[in-house]
Amino acid sequence: MLNFPSFRNASVFCAAAAVTSILSFGAASAASVFSISGGGTPGVLPGNFDASGSLTADGIVAGTGVTIFGGAGNLGGLLASPQNVFISFEFMGKEAGYINTVNLVLGNTFLFDNNVAEGTTTAALPFNVGAPPGAVPFYYQAGDGSGTTATNGGAINGELNIAIRLSADQTVAWVFFDDGGGGNPADADYDDMSLKLRISCSPNGGECAPPVATPLPAALPLFAGGLGVIGLVARRRKRKAAEASA
Repeated sequence: MLNFPSFRNASVFCAAAAVTSILSFGAASAASVFSISGGGTPGVLPGNFDASGSLTADGIVAGTGVTIFGGAGNLGGLLASPQNVFISFEFMGKEAGYINTVNLVLGNTFLFDNNVAEGTTTAALPFNVGAPPGAVPFYYQAGDGSGTTATNGGAINGELNIAIRLSADQTVAWVFFDDGGGGNPADADYDDMSLKLRISCSPNGGECAPPVATPLPAALPLFAGGLGVIGLVARRRKRKAAEASA
């Protein structure tokens, strides 16, 4: 004879297993994405922004919306997620007379200056950004001899500014640097060095595979049907037990 408490425990276990299986259906692996931390100032690229052909091809022109970091507004920057990602850096053009540079914070690694050819791209470089989302570890240095720097997610010194825009799917970030133009407000145009960053979850620099839903287990419909029968039997046994004790 079937023992009711044991039978009930088995039913609960089966129900939990069914719920777990159903919840796992449709679970997806997260893609690598950029985000922008709070604290920046919403703005647009100014009318004197000098867009290169590469930027205009991407739809980046004067009036494009950006998030600006610099001075008192520097409370964040460009973030990446998850913890381990691959990012490539592409030089998209410049207007500056100074030879400005962009470097990685890790080991003060030089990437390139703004005298390289438009379209110069690094390999997809591996990063561990810490607890995701974490700041992408790069900094910009003015080439005016002052040594002033603007660190993403950190200190921005002197008259330097950074502006950031993300693509709709957050896998591309355009980063624009302003070297201050020697204190000339008319030169605060964010076109002294323009970069395009691509994030990926693989070292070949390609786009991350789109999330794939976990297939529904083939036996789950049969399992759910069997669980229904178990519940029906349990209810009948409980009713008969109640009638016998009346």
